[in-house]
Amino acid sequence: PKTVNLLVESSKMKKGSLIWNVVCGKPSAFSKLLKESVDDREDVRIFNYVTDFLSLLRRMDFVVTKPGGLILAEAMALGVPALLVSRGSGQEAANCEFIVSHGGGVFLNSEKLILKFLDNAITDPSIILGLKKMAKKIGKPDSAKKTANWILAGLK
Repeated sequence: PKTVNLLVESSKMKKGSLIWNVVCGKPSAFSKLLKESVDDREDVRIFNYVTDFLSLLRRMDFVVTKPGGLILAEAMALGVPALLVSRGSGQEAANCEFIVSHGGGVFLNSEKLILKFLDNAITDPSIILGLKKMAKKIGKPDSAKKTANWILAGLK
């Protein structure tokens, strides 16, 4: 419901200011509901399964997501800040706290706050640039390679 409401409410924003890329995974009732809700808007692109998600993510100014570890690691490695829509519990709460406290994203727990934030970011591009800089700073794009090299060196 939050995603549908966010997209419906975003239609009130200035035309051309945002393009939404929504990744749903495999075709589902959720993706069907989204497609019906946005009524073929040009500013909303709905994807089912994406084979090269990182290429899509690399082109984004923000990722709007829950604080899952994999999506946040991928986003930070690419310098894409996160707009976190829930705090979650356990590890997700820790992920949220880390990202927010290190400036790689913001926690916005309502559709109205997300749209207000995006409206401010469109008006003041320094908001986007600052968050991108911090996301890139905390990202570790070479961590898997460094870990593999460290393990291989230890095996010699």
